[in-house]
Amino acid sequence: MVASMLCGAARNLESMVAFRAAQGVFAAFLTPLSQAVMLDINPKEKHARAMSIWGTGVMIWPIMGPLLGGWLTESFNWRWIFFVNLPISILCLAILIWLLPSRPKRQRRFDFIGFGYLALALGAFQLMLDRGQTLDWFASGEILIEACVAAGAFWMFIVHLLTAKTPLFERALFSDRNMIWGTGVMIGPIMGPLLGGWLTESFNWRWIFFVNLPISILCLAILIWLLPSRPKRQRRFDFIGFGYLALALGAFQLMLDRGQTLDWFASGEILIEACVAAGAFWMFIVHLLTAKTPLFERALFSDRNMLTGTGFMLIMGVLILAVMALLPPLLQNLYGYSVFETGVLLMPRGVGIVLTMIIAGILTQRGVDARLLVGLGFVIAALSLYRMTGWSTVISREEIMIAGFIQGLGMGLIFIPLNLVAFATLAPHQRTEGSSLLQLSRSLGGSIGISLVSTNLVRQAQASHAEISSELTSAGTQGYEAVARSLGIEPEFALRLIEMEIRRQSTMVAYLDDFMLLAILTAVAVPLVMLLRKGDPAAAGNPPAALE
Repeated sequence: MVASMLCGAARNLESMVAFRAAQGVFAAFLTPLSQAVMLDINPKEKHARAMSIWGTGVMIWPIMGPLLGGWLTESFNWRWIFFVNLPISILCLAILIWLLPSRPKRQRRFDFIGFGYLALALGAFQLMLDRGQTLDWFASGEILIEACVAAGAFWMFIVHLLTAKTPLFERALFSDRNMIWGTGVMIGPIMGPLLGGWLTESFNWRWIFFVNLPISILCLAILIWLLPSRPKRQRRFDFIGFGYLALALGAFQLMLDRGQTLDWFASGEILIEACVAAGAFWMFIVHLLTAKTPLFERALFSDRNMLTGTGFMLIMGVLILAVMALLPPLLQNLYGYSVFETGVLLMPRGVGIVLTMIIAGILTQRGVDARLLVGLGFVIAALSLYRMTGWSTVISREEIMIAGFIQGLGMGLIFIPLNLVAFATLAPHQRTEGSSLLQLSRSLGGSIGISLVSTNLVRQAQASHAEISSELTSAGTQGYEAVARSLGIEPEFALRLIEMEIRRQSTMVAYLDDFMLLAILTAVAVPLVMLLRKGDPAAAGNPPAALE
């Protein structure tokens, strides 16, 4: 309240920055404290209702705030954006004093050292993001310093968190293995495009692959050091089944990779590859049903949750990899962004995934039906893809980042609940093979998705080019020579410009058709949620990773 009054009374930029910083520091406590108090004063059976009411209050003001702020600015002046907090704060304070029950105080020392490390890390990282575009990112010494400070402070915060007697956050919060695994899985989509763009621009494309060497060595060392051993299960490896499956997938992948180039089934090579893939897969199915020890236990395919989860994971592979195959060339070739800028624009997608993945982990622990979260995730992802069908050749950075963030929110709601449901009805000894099956379906879906959108992109671009060109009749273009000469442009050069614009517009139309195709495919998957059976997440334990 006091900080808001000071912001409204600020006389220069420096004082405004200082008062806004103070406002941010004190306001940061309100949301977590209000949620904690709300959960404490309500019995457990009323937590869901209380959470919904609290969430409504939290979300209504970001919607009403810009409307109220705009009206205050236009009707009075900008200072009233801050002054209006005074009566609201006094009213809220009076209600709290009147209605809020007291609760036993929990004596816990505040961790100023950990808070300082975290504040320094986040402050340096935020400053790096704010000034990166202006200073050409890592070509600037300031950005390098801020990045190093952020990384160093965050490392010190992690060390302090693991070793301090009373850390800023209780270490028990990080004991949920599903949440840690899911968050770790999705760190790559956040940092990958950004790191890949920087490596490509600063060195060359080969370093996108070379950088995996030190990371892999570090991970291997951590696994050798920390991974506990478990009893070995003696089971003979099915080389024959593996050979059939490898031949089927190899031929199918080759068909997908070369299909567009060779005009698909008009080519003899594609026909041969399709026949080999179909024949090998048929032999794999026969072997799976008759072998004494097949590659996958036959019981896996009698589990409805695992089969449906495999189908969902196939669609997720299409959704994840197909979109990632479309967006970088769209952003670089049509919108003119650099490789690094493309990585920055794709970052919000990963941020949204991590955010809702954490939320999904909390909700499933509290008994929310995982099937509802999976269905909601697919609905949100479909809506984000439908939103992208409204893009044009001129679009803001904000729209690209918002659409990606919304898509990430949907995808994050799918990962953990889908894995929990898929493994909820499996026996413990089947989890490793079930994880392999999910991973296989995700990879296969990615291959199908990339081939599908690539083929559709080329064909729709050609069709749109022909349609747009046919509209430019001689009657409609007969005056272009006079217009070109009046602008000091040679008619031949003007024709080339027209052709370039036709090609650009037709390519944009093809991208929009691809987004619509993916939106429809994602929406069609939603009813499949009804095929899943509700299982006990606790019984499923912590499923092994099924995603990269």
